[in-house]
Amino acid sequence: MVLRMSRPVRHKTTGIYQFRKRVPDDLRQVIGKSEVKVSLKTRDPAEAQIEYFRVAAEIADRWNNLRNGQVSLTKKQAFAIAGEIYRKIVSENEENPEKIPAVSAITRYNAIFNPDKVKIIVAAPSVLEKIGKTPKELIKELVISRSKKSLDDYLGSRGIRLDEDSYKLALECLHEAIFQASEHVFRMAKGDYRPDPEADRFPPWEAPTTKQNKPEDPTKEFGLIAIFDEYSKEYNHSVATRDRWRPILCGVAEVHPDIRTIDQDWCFEWRDRLIAKGLALSTVKDGYLAALKSTCNWAVQKRLIERNPVEGVQVKVRLKKGQSQRGFTTEEANLILPAAVQKFKENLSPEHRDARRWLPWLCAYTGARVGEIAQLRKKDLRQVGDVWLLWITPEAGTQKTISERFVAVHPHLIEQGFIDFVKNKQDGPLFFDPRRARNSKRSNSQSRKVSERVGAWVRSLGIKDKRVWPNHGWRHRFKTVARKVKMDPGTRDYLQGHVPHNEAEEYGEYEPDVLYGEIAKLPRYDVL
Repeated sequence: MVLRMSRPVRHKTTGIYQFRKRVPDDLRQVIGKSEVKVSLKTRDPAEAQIEYFRVAAEIADRWNNLRNGQVSLTKKQAFAIAGEIYRKIVSENEENPEKIPAVSAITRYNAIFNPDKVKIIVAAPSVLEKIGKTPKELIKELVISRSKKSLDDYLGSRGIRLDEDSYKLALECLHEAIFQASEHVFRMAKGDYRPDPEADRFPPWEAPTTKQNKPEDPTKEFGLIAIFDEYSKEYNHSVATRDRWRPILCGVAEVHPDIRTIDQDWCFEWRDRLIAKGLALSTVKDGYLAALKSTCNWAVQKRLIERNPVEGVQVKVRLKKGQSQRGFTTEEANLILPAAVQKFKENLSPEHRDARRWLPWLCAYTGARVGEIAQLRKKDLRQVGDVWLLWITPEAGTQKTISERFVAVHPHLIEQGFIDFVKNKQDGPLFFDPRRARNSKRSNSQSRKVSERVGAWVRSLGIKDKRVWPNHGWRHRFKTVARKVKMDPGTRDYLQGHVPHNEAEEYGEYEPDVLYGEIAKLPRYDVL
C-alpha cells in the first residue's frame, strides 16, 4: 500500500485551496465516495496550511465516529447535542441577527406550546382545507422538519450514527433548544446583547462510549495513534501541537497502525515522497519528521520499540533572504493602534469590539502571545502594592508552553482606562462569552476565534506583508524595542514566557516592582 499524504491542493480554475484525502477502504461504503474534498476558502498558501490541519483533525474525528457504528445516547448527551446546535445558531447569527426569521420561529413555538398566543396566519384557509391540516398541525410539521435538518446536519458533520431510540430522544430535546436560540437571536436583533440566562442549562458534549460494543484491539499497546495520545498527554502538549501532529500520524497509521512495523528505510522513502510532492523542506523537517520522531522517541523510553526509526532521517533547510518573520515597523504600529480606538460598527458584538480595542495595545505593551491575551479573565488582573499585574496561566485556556508568569501593566494602558475596563466586566473571560461557545473543542476555542478575527481585521487595515503575522508581529517588535531601551534580558524573556538563556537566570523570583520598572522602559505609542 502506498502512503498518500494530504496537503492543501490549489484549484486550477478558482485558485482556492482544497483539503483532499482518500477515504479508507473500510469507510468507503458508509461514506459513499472514495475521496473527500473540502474548500479551505482561501487563496493564501500559509492560511490554507493552517486551515488544512483544522479540517484534517475534524475529518479524523468524523471517521473515528463512523467506525464506532451506531451508538446510544443518555438524556444528558441528547441535551448536550441540543446545546451544541443552540450555540451554533446563536454564533452564526450574532453579527447580523436581523437576517434570521426569528419572529416566524417564535410564532411556531407558541403555536405548539402556547396556542392562545398565535396571532399570525401561516396559510390561507383554502390552502389548509386542501391539504387537510389545521394551523397547529401544519406548524408542528414545519418545526419537526427544521429540527430534523439541524440534527442531521450536526450528526453528519461529525460522523455520529445514532440508534432509532437515541435519534428520537435527541430530536425531542432539540425542539425547544432551537426556539430558545431563535428567541435569543431575536433579542439581539432588537439590540439586546445580554447573555441568555438560560444558555448554561445545556451540559457539555461528551461522546458516547462504544467500548462494550467493540472487541479489544490486540495491538492497542503498540498502536501508533494510541501511543501518540499517551505521549501528548504525558508531555501536556498544547492544543495547537496536537492538532498539527495528530493528522500527520493518522496518515502514517494508514500504512503502519502498529509502531513496531516502521523501519528506517520506510522513513527515508516517506521523506523523499513528501519532498517530491512539493512540500516545503521546513514543513517536512519541522512538521512531519518532527511529529513521528518525537513520538518514536517516547516509545523508546517506554520500551515499546528498541530504536527510533526516524533517527538519522534529516532534511537540510536553507532559508532564503527575506524569508524570516519580522515584527511590525513603527509605521505599521502607528497604523494599527489608532485604528483600535476608533468607534466600531454597532453590528459587532460587544466582546468583539472590546477585542479590537484592547488586543493590539496589550500585545504591544506586554510582548505576550495573542492567544494568551485573548483568553484573559477578569480575575487574571491583580494588584500587588501599587503595581497592576496580568497573570498568564494555562488555567485560562491554552499556551504554547506551560509556564505561568506575571506581566506588569504598562502605565500607558492604565492611562487609557484598561484597569477600569476590566473592573466593569463580569466575572469570566474579557473578550468572549463562554455561553456562546459552539462546541467544547479547545482546538477551535473561542479565544482562538477572537485572535483570528482580530488578525483578519489587522490585515484589512493594509498589513499585507506575509513576513509579518497580524498578531505575532507585536511579539517580534516587543523584543526589538526591548533591546533598544536596554531592558534586562532575563526580565524580558520572563515577560514573554521564553526559556531562560542560561541556568543562572532560572534562580530567584521577579518582584512586581522589578517587572513594572522594566516594562515602563518601553516608550509610549503617542498615536491617540
